[in-house]
Amino acid sequence: MVTQGPYRFSRNPMYLGLVIALVGLSFLFGTIVPMMVIPLFVWIVSKYIIDVEERALEEAFDQTYLEYKKRVRRWI
Repeated sequence: MVTQGPYRFSRNPMYLGLVIALVGLSFLFGTIVPMMVIPLFVWIVSKYIIDVEERALEEAFDQTYLEYKKRVRRWI
């Protein structure tokens, strides 16, 4: 289980990076449309991907992962 690097600050740095990219695209294209997608993206990723991944990690790493979840937030 990786807990170093960006995983010290976020349990999901890759998904956080995608949200940051959407914000960047919004500024790059000068439109608000990418910003409007962010809440939907966060909801879908949280419900259908992160929840599933976290259940698998809890089964695989048990108490170690539960302690990590207490220390590190899901997003930031």
